[in-house]
Amino acid sequence: LSYNNKNFNLLTESLNVQTYIKKLIKGDGNLESSFSGKKDSLNSKIKFNNKNLIINYEGNVNLSSWDNIVFKGFINGQISKLHDLLINNDEKNEYQNLKSAIYSAEIYKDKNSLKLERFNFNNNNNTYNGVLRIEFDDKVKLDGEIESDELSVVNLKNSNNFFKNNFTNNLTGKIKIKSDKFFALDNIVENFNGLIEFNEDAISFKNFRGQIFNSKLYNSAVYDKKEKIFKGEIKLSKAELNLFLDKYFLNNSVF
Repeated sequence: LSYNNKNFNLLTESLNVQTYIKKLIKGDGNLESSFSGKKDSLNSKIKFNNKNLIINYEGNVNLSSWDNIVFKGFINGQISKLHDLLINNDEKNEYQNLKSAIYSAEIYKDKNSLKLERFNFNNNNNTYNGVLRIEFDDKVKLDGEIESDELSVVNLKNSNNFFKNNFTNNLTGKIKIKSDKFFALDNIVENFNGLIEFNEDAISFKNFRGQIFNSKLYNSAVYDKKEKIFKGEIKLSKAELNLFLDKYFLNNSVF
């Protein structure tokens, strides 16, 4: 089965899918698919491409209800306009230069949840691996673990923007992060790991640990969404004082 459509927006609107899907599957596109089996358990191969997105899916599809189509299989492809998912409406387009992203994962998707197991996401020559589970209910609940070669403050902001711009419900849940390097302004924290918790009023950064200035670093902080205030503490053990002071006097701050 091959299907060309000049306006996939009409299809995504009729299926009442999430905002991020509407942003990607829109305009002119091509859909190719093959199915075998019964309606409630179809062995499926699906290919979709347009100027924004490439999807290759192989696995099971349950078409018992058009209001709740269920996918369970393997997915890979490419996202060309990643910045469309990250930009806040009230800020300048500072993400315009983001390159396309290549992705793959074991996927389970139904009306109320998205689960990505063993996912691999490559953007700007950096790879992210892990597990991500999202439940769509009265609140969007996130649970996951992500590992990467490199992470930064900008990465955390991008992630927050993704959920803020694409889900109307409040975000709750937690995600563990681990990275060989974490870039905080002009500093590099090595062997970085920690836990981020989301609730309606704040984002909590718990047990952030790493190494900087030849010292062990410990950080715990809270960002108040309403007041837009960041509060926390940073502890260093046995830091090399000359490295610490050089950083301070060069920039009038450590971070």
